[in-house]
Amino acid sequence: MKKTLVYGSLLLSAFAPLLLVISVLYCVRKPSPLGFIWIAGSVAPLLFLVLFMRMARGFIPPSTLAPTRTRRADQQLLGFMSSYLLPIVTAFLGKGVVGWLPTLVLILLLFVVYIRADLVYLNPVLALVGYRLYAVELINGSEVMVLSRSAYLRQSKPLRHLAKLNDYVYVQWRN
Repeated sequence: MKKTLVYGSLLLSAFAPLLLVISVLYCVRKPSPLGFIWIAGSVAPLLFLVLFMRMARGFIPPSTLAPTRTRRADQQLLGFMSSYLLPIVTAFLGKGVVGWLPTLVLILLLFVVYIRADLVYLNPVLALVGYRLYAVELINGSEVMVLSRSAYLRQSKPLRHLAKLNDYVYVQWRN
């Protein structure tokens, strides 16, 4: 259950910047209490992420991996963030309910694809707070994704202090 909270907070916070930009656009166009509720609603996942990431250190048992090869994989994050553009453009150009409907459909589609592809490691908020994304090849030939604040992951050195979020995603709490 607690691992699910961390996973869920990663999922929701990945879309928080998109919702925040769209909410601000809405408030600039038509200031209303609803717009400010949307802004608060898009900031809330960020607060949950901080809370659950801190809590997770205590309740997800630490893991160690023995990499044979590591490489930066941050370019995947840029691809994910570029998917933000279309909903923002449709929100900016749209007027009224008819204009916002395509935006909501696009966000829902992105959300479903993100969940189905299990892309929890693609999170712009984590990048903003200093986490980098690494693809790590293991001795058995499988590849996992590691989120770490380390500027460099050595290939010959075991990776310690990892929290396993699912079968192929780990977060390194400290170097």
